[in-house]
Amino acid sequence: MKQHFKRIQLTMSLRNTLAAKKSFRQMANIYDQYRGPNDQMLEALSNIVAGMKENRETLSLLDVGCGTGGYSIPLAVKHGLQLTGIDVSEEMLTQAERKYPEARWLLEDFEEASLGAGSFDIVLMSYVIQHFTDLKKALQKASALLTRPNGRLIIVTDDHDQFRSSPVHRFIPKAMEIDLKRFPAVEELRGYLKGIGFDVVIHRVGKDEHISNEGEVKRLLERAKARYISTLTLLTDEELQKGLEEMEMGLKEELKHGAVTRRRERTIILANPPR
Repeated sequence: MKQHFKRIQLTMSLRNTLAAKKSFRQMANIYDQYRGPNDQMLEALSNIVAGMKENRETLSLLDVGCGTGGYSIPLAVKHGLQLTGIDVSEEMLTQAERKYPEARWLLEDFEEASLGAGSFDIVLMSYVIQHFTDLKKALQKASALLTRPNGRLIIVTDDHDQFRSSPVHRFIPKAMEIDLKRFPAVEELRGYLKGIGFDVVIHRVGKDEHISNEGEVKRLLERAKARYISTLTLLTDEELQKGLEEMEMGLKEELKHGAVTRRRERTIILANPPR
């Protein structure tokens, strides 16, 4: 298949960008298998977009760090959006373009990209803010890209309590250390956005998740072994293997006392830009 997404020569050598490219190169072929869109989250995002479409025929959406387009492609198909996706991973964009060639796919670093001010009704950042070199500047850039007065920045992220309850993070301390450091807490993120002038509303979408038997432990271990989240690509083989062994032993021990349950919540931050 001939790829025709726009290719931009990356001139920067920032550590975050290179680390992200390496991580997602490893993950591209398994991403949709292990990290498909969450149904609750997709429904919530779809409702947001539907509300914005009132009295407007077409909306434009920029998916920052789009990966394989897990959320933005279904939204574009359902709501007839003009979709642009931008990512530093050629491998991820190849998957996205294969699924939805109608969009414009940009191989570029968002922090360095030249995109027209006021070009987008929606800027979506789903699990990407942790990869920015300068988060405040990236949020300011997003603000400048939004149409006025009704544009909207939508951020999907996890708060720190989610890492503390995650089996992967509980049994792999290095993963916990990495993500608590690179993900801003939601209240910290709110502060950044309000400092720029955004009006901010926070929603949480969640449900209880259960690990009820050793078969479910095995499936979680298989996903972790495949490094299904970018954090795990930052671990050495030895760190990952040790973590998997600890996770298997720990979860099997916990199962002796009943199902292992956690409240899995994803955070949606809706930010309306300064007028």
